[in-house]
Amino acid sequence: MKPRAAIIVLTWLFLLPFAATGIAQSLQVGAIEGKVIDQSGAIVPGVSVTLTSPILLSPRSGVTDSAGSYTFSSLPLGDYTVSFELSGFKKVARSGLTVTAARTLTVDVTLQAGDMSETLTVVGESPTVDVTNTNIATSIDAKALQTIPTARDVWAILQNLAPQVVLDREDVGGSQGGLQAVFSAFGSTWHQNTYALNGVNVTDPAASGAAGFYYDFDSFQETQVSTAQHSAEIGSPGVYYNIIVKSGADKMHGGSAYYFENSSLVSDNLTTDLKDQGVASGSSINLFSDWTAQLGGPLVRDKVRFFTSWRDWRIHRNVVDFPKSENTDMFSGLGNVTYQLNSRNRVTGLFTRQTYLKPNRNASALNPPESTWIEDDVFSIYQGAYNSQISNSAVFDARVSYSTVVFPLKPPVSNRTVPGGRRKRNPSRSSASSHWTRAKAVARISTGRPSRCRAAAHERAFTASTPRGPNVVALSGLPQRARM
Repeated sequence: MKPRAAIIVLTWLFLLPFAATGIAQSLQVGAIEGKVIDQSGAIVPGVSVTLTSPILLSPRSGVTDSAGSYTFSSLPLGDYTVSFELSGFKKVARSGLTVTAARTLTVDVTLQAGDMSETLTVVGESPTVDVTNTNIATSIDAKALQTIPTARDVWAILQNLAPQVVLDREDVGGSQGGLQAVFSAFGSTWHQNTYALNGVNVTDPAASGAAGFYYDFDSFQETQVSTAQHSAEIGSPGVYYNIIVKSGADKMHGGSAYYFENSSLVSDNLTTDLKDQGVASGSSINLFSDWTAQLGGPLVRDKVRFFTSWRDWRIHRNVVDFPKSENTDMFSGLGNVTYQLNSRNRVTGLFTRQTYLKPNRNASALNPPESTWIEDDVFSIYQGAYNSQISNSAVFDARVSYSTVVFPLKPPVSNRTVPGGRRKRNPSRSSASSHWTRAKAVARISTGRPSRCRAAAHERAFTASTPRGPNVVALSGLPQRARM
């Protein structure tokens, strides 16, 4: 079945007058701002400020204004160094500044009189409090994601690292991999939640509040969980869950990892009393297999960078008193390319696809194998972004995302018939299938923090195909399409 194309509309926006008291941040980038003074406390205008980072394709530069202030907005996530130079003063360099999503670092500097050939380097932790932001949120960077022991999916992050969020289940050791959880915060419902990838809504269009993808854990640069006092870009009151994907740096980097567990490494709590009641098997892991590989770096020096990530993820579980293993096999690939048109203009393109196979959906002690479904899904997300630094205090940012969800449920082979009552030997690709698509476009001009503009247009489309013949069930809506 071919997907229906969704119409994408970008609305033209005009630049509003503003007071440069701060930068209105997009949800997937950050900013650094501050003020420069001398040892007497007087403001120092005209200071040359240079920003460097392995994540930048070229250094950013600016000059302090008449109030001694400077601003670097729309910064990709990563570690930065800021240098300050002015004739008659020693050069000052602040390093180890970590930019996180939707946060503004305030870095004020005091210049000391002296020769410019002398450099005063200050190395220290980044400011941890964004004094310009009232949003209640938790940001978890790649280092924390990789070093804090937890299961390896987006819901385990919420379970262990976002204390203000309440989930409907606990994932012990990755045993719930391939199954979605629902969650809420401060009295909202899970149907009000929003999933975003790089700041654009990718919530399942057929199941409000559910994810349309099982994301690759090792592709995350940062995750942002906002629970209250959202910024103006967020249109719903529930939990806003934003995932920022890694991008290539100035040098080639890569890695691979494999996680394994099988039935010989786990046990169950099947007691004699349970056996006497007729329980023949417990709930345990037959196989947990998770292989990942990543590679990123420059394709064209100072122009084009790429990042790619691959994951083969399999969870085979025992279900109490179900005669077969409940298997979930997922494979995903992701590519992210950044092209620097010039020092002020950047274009980004991303594509990711995932296959999801569960031969015994709805397995339980009361549901025999011939009554289960074969779930054979394909999820895809396409994204494009254009970012333009109009000035040190004005940014134009436009992003578009198009996602498809192919979600067929097929009866087991042994339970299929063809006209005349004969059994079908080969499974059809889509005995009953559902297909959703979503496209969303966002264009934004960010100026001073008090004023921001946004235009968004999105279309949701739902189509279903139902072949004729006996023993075929048509699906509609499936609001609980969380594959639980």
